[in-house]
This record gives sequence, C-alpha cells and structure tokens, in this order.
Amino acid sequence: MTKEYFMGRVIGKGLRVYPKTPQAYHTIRSYTDKEKLETYTYQLSEEKELKAVIRGMPSDMPPQEIMDALLELGITVNDCHVMTNRKTGLPMPLFLPKNDANRNVHNITELYYMKIIIEILNKRHTRLCPCFRCQGFFHSSKYCTRKPKCVKCGKPRFTKDCKKTPDTDATCCHCQGNHPSNYSGCKRNPLSKPPPPPKVNFWEERTRKRKEMMEVEKLKSQASSSTQALEKQ
Repeated sequence: MTKEYFMGRVIGKGLRVYPKTPQAYHTIRSYTDKEKLETYTYQLSEEKELKAVIRGMPSDMPPQEIMDALLELGITVNDCHVMTNRKTGLPMPLFLPKNDANRNVHNITELYYMKIIIEILNKRHTRLCPCFRCQGFFHSSKYCTRKPKCVKCGKPRFTKDCKKTPDTDATCCHCQGNHPSNYSGCKRNPLSKPPPPPKVNFWEERTRKRKEMMEVEKLKSQASSSTQALEKQ
C-alpha cells in the first residue's frame, strides 16, 4: 500500500500503525477514508497550527475583524473564535499556521486602539477533552472516523441529532453514569484516576534500609553501653 516498510502493533482489539514518512501517513489515511474504516489518527507535527489567546478585547468583537486587523500586521490567521474559559472569562483563541512571521504574534500589544496581551498556548495549558465524535480520549474529532456517540445520551449518534430534553438525566457512554460523557469527574476519565506510585530503585531502597538497620544497631549499642556503665556505679 505505501510501498515502504512500516511497523504495526496489536493493542486490544485494534491495530496501531507507525508510518515512517508523511507520504506513508497520508497514503494510510486515504485508504482508511476510502474503505470507511473506524480509525483515529493524529496531525503531523509539521502541519500543526500555532494556538494563541488574545486577552483584553471585548468578547463580542467579530472574529473576522480580528483576523483582518492581524492580516494588516502580517499575521495570517486560519481560524478565530470566542472560547469560554471558566477561570479566565472569555479569551479569543487564534489558530495560526507555523511560520516565522506568526511566531512573533506575541509581540503585538495593541489592536483596534486597545491594549491587548497575546499568549501562545502550550499543551500544559490545555485540559483533556474527549473527541467530539466518538467521545474517546487523546485524539481529535477532526482526525476520527469512529462511530459517533452522543455526549448527552451516550447512544450511537451525533450529539447534534440527540433529542434528549433538558429535564432528563444524561447518560455517560463510558460508565453509564447519569452525567455527560465529557464530565471530568467520570471514573473512566484518564485524568480522574489516581497517579501511579513513584518508581522505587531496588538498590537505593536496599541501601536505605541497610542504613536504617545500622542506625538502629548503633543506638542499641549505645543504650547497652550506658546501661552497663550505670550498673558498675
């Protein structure tokens, strides 16, 4: 299919494929789309966009006007929309192609005569969000062809087609609990699981225990010597 060597690994009931080149990646993606296979993949690093947030602008500012103003400054924007954030209010996210000009977007401090701050988003600043299509974790709906699942009722259909009324309980497709599938407190959510215990080095642990035993023996010896001295008196 790709006319070149690539690796695969069986994980559970699925197969994980590791193409070595971008060409092989696109060939495999085209094949899975053509055959309508249930898959998900990730965006190539060289195709990923820069993500930034504008702070200091009114939330009702038309996104297209933001994009036009930045274009006049030499900044190309692929997409811009208002994004609700529970902690910081209503920031303005930008999705930028990776190029030398856009990497300097954080140097812009004024737009439409308003003082602003533009911050580049990193992975550590984003929270784990399920796929909008299948509600699975660690991938995006943009690169997912799995069967859809509703975030509200958990049934095999797109959320937009759900007819659940607000007065009825939601159903999680992961644990069947009465909450939406994107609930961060779900017991099946990877982030809600307790962190694994820290790894212990066998030799370091053995040395530590040996030192503790030597300290105990030393204290016993000192106590015995003190007792013998008192008895002689």
